[in-house]
Amino acid sequence: MKARFLVVVVVVAGCCLVLGVSGAPWFDMEKRRRVLMSSLGDSVVNLVKDTTAHATAAEVEGVEQVLMRNAGEHKKKNNSIDKSNDDDERGWNGMEAARQTASSNVTRHEIVSDTARAVVTVSNTPSSAHTAAITRAAVTLVTAWTSTVVLLIHVDFINTLPSSILAEGQPSRTVALSSSSQGSGGGGVYYTLAVAEALQARALNDGDEPDVIVRIAREREWYTGEVASGIAASAYDLQTVALHEMLHGVVFSGAFETTQDETAATISRNELGAFDRLVTLPTIPSSSSRSSGDDRCAVHGVASGGDEAGGSVELLGALEATGLLRVSVFDDDDDGEWVDAFVVYAPGEFVSRTSVYHVDAAAVDTTERELVLAPEVGKGEVRREVADGIAKVVQHLLSAGVDTAPRACEKGEVDEILARNGGAGGGDDGCMVG
Repeated sequence: MKARFLVVVVVVAGCCLVLGVSGAPWFDMEKRRRVLMSSLGDSVVNLVKDTTAHATAAEVEGVEQVLMRNAGEHKKKNNSIDKSNDDDERGWNGMEAARQTASSNVTRHEIVSDTARAVVTVSNTPSSAHTAAITRAAVTLVTAWTSTVVLLIHVDFINTLPSSILAEGQPSRTVALSSSSQGSGGGGVYYTLAVAEALQARALNDGDEPDVIVRIAREREWYTGEVASGIAASAYDLQTVALHEMLHGVVFSGAFETTQDETAATISRNELGAFDRLVTLPTIPSSSSRSSGDDRCAVHGVASGGDEAGGSVELLGALEATGLLRVSVFDDDDDGEWVDAFVVYAPGEFVSRTSVYHVDAAAVDTTERELVLAPEVGKGEVRREVADGIAKVVQHLLSAGVDTAPRACEKGEVDEILARNGGAGGGDDGCMVG
């Protein structure tokens, strides 16, 4: 049996020192400032201590109110990925249930690498073993992260996710950066809060707001062991799932959508995500109308523009083009050219805000390490690494040249590409995605 990941993406728009501070707020901003000013240390991965922090009831209430406020805003904007309104309501009602049942079962963990720091808080954890698995996932993430700003990750175990969903992850919000705020010029492109903070080298959180929010289904058979080979055939690997969702929260999210009648796809150029600009198709070198030297174009170019109610059949075709979509990054070590980071998951039927943000597990050039971002995970499967391709995308968005993006596809170009490659879609892929 396969279960799916769910990533809720909102555009409003990583070793280790693990500390527990009894009675401290979940996200103590003064503590964060002191951490930021301190040395990153010499050790890449060095687990020092793991203790439990018991927060006061008032502190629990305060942070939960922040999460609930964000959840309410997201709901108002109708940004849920799930097509089922009932499932959507259960998900948001779960936030309220989590808030009402919040207790002193809160742990706080500080993770340090030579390139970044993170603070991970885990609430409503079933056991210390579950918390340890979450922390290990964060360690893996932070070793691939580069920032002078502390990355804040909040993980909550809840009881109300639909039975087919293991977890969901998202950035708490996105930030539009421009030349006046970023130096090199973001052009109004929306970045996840974590990336925006890294680029500006300062915290942008609103009070106790985390950078990444992950919700995990509590009532599942989770494997929490450190040794991958110990997993039972009937269990899901918690470390795998947590890492997957954290990746969605820091980088792999955006705003590609289908129209309400599902006959076309759209993305607002007024709210274009930084990752969205990297989703490309191979171009047609023989066409004289294309820029010479370009070997790919970004599919957002055939979006409807600022009208989110519009939509492009051509764009939908691109997003359903199994095996054609790529995530492209600029590689300074490869003669300064655009290169493919990995093949994007594009099923026969595009699913809003999910498909483009996963790796195509069926792609020939996909490695086992890349499968942490596959759209599904099976019982007994363990995927705990960040592949080179995934890491390239992360570093591209964190680099000084972040504003560099592939040229946009021109109207009609996508149709030509699809026609040359046999059309869009790959039929029923038999997967549940998210």
